Amino acid sequence: MSTSYSRTLSQPEWYTPFLWRKGMLAAVCVGVVAVSGQPLLMGASLLVLACGIALLWQPGLPPVLLFAFFYQWAQVSGELFYSLFTGVSLTSRFVRAPYIREAIGLGLLGLLVLAIGMWIPLRSLRVKELVTTARAEIQRINIERIFWVYIALLGYILLLPFLRSAVPAASQILLAAAELRWALVFLLTYSVLLKQRGWFFLAVAVLFEFIYGLGFFSGFKTVFFVLAVAAGMAYTRLEMRSLVAGSAIAIAVFLTGSVWSVIESDYRQFLNRGTGQQVVYASKWEQVQKFADLASSVSWAEVQRGAELTIKRVAYVQFFAATLSYVPEHQAHEGGALWGRAIKHVLMPRILFPEKPVLKSDSRATREYTGLDIAGGARGTSISIGYMGESYVDFGRYGMFLPVFLLGLVWGGMLLYFVRRANVKVVGLAFAVAVLLNANRFEITSLKLLGGVLMKFIVLALALRFGAPYVSSWLLEEAK
Repeated sequence: MSTSYSRTLSQPEWYTPFLWRKGMLAAVCVGVVAVSGQPLLMGASLLVLACGIALLWQPGLPPVLLFAFFYQWAQVSGELFYSLFTGVSLTSRFVRAPYIREAIGLGLLGLLVLAIGMWIPLRSLRVKELVTTARAEIQRINIERIFWVYIALLGYILLLPFLRSAVPAASQILLAAAELRWALVFLLTYSVLLKQRGWFFLAVAVLFEFIYGLGFFSGFKTVFFVLAVAAGMAYTRLEMRSLVAGSAIAIAVFLTGSVWSVIESDYRQFLNRGTGQQVVYASKWEQVQKFADLASSVSWAEVQRGAELTIKRVAYVQFFAATLSYVPEHQAHEGGALWGRAIKHVLMPRILFPEKPVLKSDSRATREYTGLDIAGGARGTSISIGYMGESYVDFGRYGMFLPVFLLGLVWGGMLLYFVRRANVKVVGLAFAVAVLLNANRFEITSLKLLGGVLMKFIVLALALRFGAPYVSSWLLEEAK
């Protein structure tokens, strides 16, 4: 009796490892808020992050929507953490400091609204049943057959430039079909992580996607994002292997991003032969050689400088802030014209409307709604105020959240569609990942965001309906 009583005194019921970790996390958050220099904004940032995780994290499901939310949260909150780590105050780095704070605040609120919109369709999912089914299916899928389907799709990808030049009106459809490879990379990664074999096949796929992603933009990072989403589905608990996998992916992304920030200018100049345009005149082998040469010459001091540049590049609220200071004082709200133009453009596929005008540089609209003199298409540059900035231009500080909420409903609805329509649920989840992977860009225009994701959704929905059942049945046969 005394022993039990003593144990009760020394270890109360609330003193468990779980609550201890929660308490430590809360203490760290309080400390960050206290020393941030912007306690209200930093507190709001951490609170929105916690809400987003609570709404969108479903153990055992691919956290592609959570990834989209988290990446944008980093873009909105980046300036706060940059100020925290460098000790340089937010107000001293920007002439329009009050608008920077407002842009961060509105961006955070917009992300919370987006997360709620994405969460609503997911409420109808029977998550435990779906996770159990997906894990049982992946155990029956043959890893080698996933890889050979992936190799077959690579043949299409290598022929893609010739197909696009032969049928330019179908360019968007052809590009969207190429996104199927991310569904296969996801399936391959998920299967390898759960079965702990087939690492060679995964390494080949990752290496190819990294090399293929080398170009004018840092497309090589996408394969790491797919790995992260697949690992998030495979590892549902905070264990050593999940920590190792997550840390390895995070370090790889950050280091490659840091190196890219250092060599970006020289590499792009090599690709466009000094023309200043967003074009590539080098072969893929030349691109790989040049990238390797430049990357190998980067010193550790330059990597550190690149890391700082990477953090600054991720943060993307300065143009939103400039928009807040310029509209409506110098430029009137558009009353829905920007989103209306985006929807109209999406509903007019080029294959049916070949006379549809080619999209111009985003910098043109940015100059119009910010008053900033920034480089445009003539110098190979396209800078946008982002889809939330455009929502503000259309509907103001309060109405801007309506299109953001509707966008969240669309993203969540797309995931729900693939899950319900797929005969093999894990394949449906893989298709959803491939479609929603690019829903993570705060800086993209509403037209490109909506058009790009919707075209991929239509093409992959057709592939799921007419092609996936046959391929899925072959993948499930005689699994080893």
